Amino acid sequence: MLNKLFAVLRDYWKIPFKSNAEDIDKTVIMGKNAIIKKVKIGKFSGFNDNCIIINTQILNYVNISWNVTIGPRNHIFSNFTNHDFIYNQNEHIAIANEGCFEGFFNKIGNDVWIGCNSIIITGVEIGNGAVVAAGSVVTKSVPPYAVVGGNPAEFIKWRFSKDQIHQLEKSKWYNLNPNDIIKMKNDLEELVDFDISKLESHFITRKKLMRNE
Repeated sequence: MLNKLFAVLRDYWKIPFKSNAEDIDKTVIMGKNAIIKKVKIGKFSGFNDNCIIINTQILNYVNISWNVTIGPRNHIFSNFTNHDFIYNQNEHIAIANEGCFEGFFNKIGNDVWIGCNSIIITGVEIGNGAVVAAGSVVTKSVPPYAVVGGNPAEFIKWRFSKDQIHQLEKSKWYNLNPNDIIKMKNDLEELVDFDISKLESHFITRKKLMRNE
């Protein structure tokens, strides 16, 4: 059933996009007007419209919102000019091609959520289960299960306690297929003290006023 759902979603988003990707799992959902170059994407991950993803390894169950850029190449501003015309042998590209994550510039771990309009700078690793708030510019690597945000992005909080994170990582649920994960659903939700009723009230309760002093 879940596999059919992913198939329907995949067909919905199945439109032309620019790519010279190396390895994209057949379960991946891809948005409109995306540009991807030298990308490896694991199972049941996806990215929304207008994303640019360059030289990046993305693991399983990753959610990437719209207008996200990952791995943009930086201009060399330590030389006398920012322009690339002086590198007539493309030597600056050759240096950049030696990626630090198994040949890739960036690595996005399992079960990561990246909010819309975010930029992940080259050389950054996002750990398993991490959350990047919308509009963030991530210039440093993010530890597993951290919530980060801002420009430049800073640590906000941990999603769970150290023991809960340890147990989640030990379970490696993100290596399983959806049907097998559903069988573990109750145990995993109990592990992180998840209560759906609290989530429902979160969306229908008016938020507090921000400080205006």
